[in-house]
Amino acid sequence: MSSEKKSPQYQLQKYYPSLYSKLKEKEFNALSGLFSNSIYEGIQTGLFRKDINVDFVIRIFFNGIRGITDIELFPIETYKIEDLLLNFSEYHLRALCTIEGIRKLEFYKKEMNL
Repeated sequence: MSSEKKSPQYQLQKYYPSLYSKLKEKEFNALSGLFSNSIYEGIQTGLFRKDINVDFVIRIFFNGIRGITDIELFPIETYKIEDLLLNFSEYHLRALCTIEGIRKLEFYKKEMNL
């Protein structure tokens, strides 16, 4: 997997663009409801800001998750997927959180020794 040309995502996108597009659309449709519910719950509990454009955030999050798995952008020899997921999640949450949400995020980071 040291070459991006061996990546299943790369091969699908290059050699089967129509299939890649359909798969990406299905993946987005399947996950967007989960993302949306999570954001609305965060808003209702006061952990996320009320002025969030939910549709925009869902799309940014989806694109970001796909981006951090791009081995051309984040070579697997240099980046661990676990670290990328943690860093991206914190980056994403800090953009959404209220002050109370950030306090809770910091608490959980300490609890988990992150």
